[in-house]
Amino acid sequence: MIRQKNLRKILEMRLLLHWIDHLNAFGGAAAVWAFGLAFTHWGSYDVPFAVGAVTLLAAGIVSLSIKEKKDSVRYVQVPREVILSSDETTVAIT
Repeated sequence: MIRQKNLRKILEMRLLLHWIDHLNAFGGAAAVWAFGLAFTHWGSYDVPFAVGAVTLLAAGIVSLSIKEKKDSVRYVQVPREVILSSDETTVAIT
């Protein structure tokens, strides 16, 4: 059974994901428009693709610098006592 508090959190998360999805679509449309302007201005796609390559390289460096073993939820284990002593009334332990 979903409690009222949890239902509100689920609905807030759905709204957040909805906005993220719309912003993603808007960004994709804006990129197509910007590439068209760049082609009109420079006569080729060389400059926009070079900028894209530089930003892709920067994103790769940033993502590789994340210490996943230290910061990721996948690797950080929560002690069982912490889960059992939470103030929630419904606790699921798998």
